[in-house]
Amino acid sequence: MSDFKPIKIAFMGFENGHAFYLYRACMNEPMFDIVACAFAPRQLKIHENRLGKKAFENVAIYHSEEQMLNEHPEIEACVLAGSNDKHMEEFRLCAERGIHVISMKVPTLDMNEYKEMLALQQKYGIKVHIELEMRFRAAVNRVRDLISDGSLGEVTSFTAFNYSHFPHYWQHWMDVAEKSYGKRVPLYPGADRFRGGALTDHPHIFDLVRYMTGSEFDTVYAEVAPSMRDDVETEDLIYIIGKLKNGVIVSLDPSYANREHVQTRVVGERISHNPKCVQVEIQVHGTKGSLLCDAYGSDSVERLLGDNLEYYVTGSGYPLDNNRIPFIKNFARDIRYGGETNNPPISLKEYENVMRVINACYESVYTGKEVKVNYED
Repeated sequence: MSDFKPIKIAFMGFENGHAFYLYRACMNEPMFDIVACAFAPRQLKIHENRLGKKAFENVAIYHSEEQMLNEHPEIEACVLAGSNDKHMEEFRLCAERGIHVISMKVPTLDMNEYKEMLALQQKYGIKVHIELEMRFRAAVNRVRDLISDGSLGEVTSFTAFNYSHFPHYWQHWMDVAEKSYGKRVPLYPGADRFRGGALTDHPHIFDLVRYMTGSEFDTVYAEVAPSMRDDVETEDLIYIIGKLKNGVIVSLDPSYANREHVQTRVVGERISHNPKCVQVEIQVHGTKGSLLCDAYGSDSVERLLGDNLEYYVTGSGYPLDNNRIPFIKNFARDIRYGGETNNPPISLKEYENVMRVINACYESVYTGKEVKVNYED
């Protein structure tokens, strides 16, 4: 693709832990040219230590996102990497300038804000992709193929967990309810904990249920357990059972269920030692058979052979930016050629229903009852 004009991209916030991997992926992918970053002064030193000073030598650094965009009209795309409560403000700044967007996995949990994002996207004609690298994993797509071709017969149940440590030791805002959920809402009447923990950080498995089965959620029932950690204000252990509109029963566990080693409280290579930072495993049961899938894979990184060579990767790998390269390449192709070619759909509109399900789970925790997912308002 020698005639491809690199996308001029910028980063906002840099508070989300995944921004680091997206930045390094863009550094190593010639389809992108990193123009500028806007983040707090202390963050430059943090990321220079992780990426090296050369990573920012030719990148303009700002402490004001609006100033960055005003002084660089050549910016074509931007990664919105602030805390979750900042995404609406960041999105508006980009959309009004016609800048395409990569959003972190929680664009917003305020559905009125989500409506505004969709309206802005339509008004200004921008591309918006949600950072969900799990859809590009070979194991995930292999399971999806086995479901769709009938190898398992009629699917009857789907179980998945997405475990990790609690990232608030290195990303403190992820335990601040106003920043992670967007406002301070008790988990249930009289609770001293609030919405904004594991459920807001691990939406992948909710997305994968929809992606693999082709069905939306109908009802959910969710419960929280007593916290593993004394120093957190949001949920770290939460479990969900539910039913899809096609009748499949689901059980999902997006908890911060892995204990931290002391060493992992500082980001470093030990973050991927057992218990690993992230584990995602899936079980699918059907009338003809069952399967188990380690969706996050081993630490080796391989390409899936065949027609989808450029798009899917197996293994979690270290560094984790290997998982983002197929995602950002697809984003670049969508900007230049349109149509999200050969792409697992992860558009803003497609992802709206995942946020609706997350809110329904929180409502179930609050009421103690099964909740029907609302897709209407």
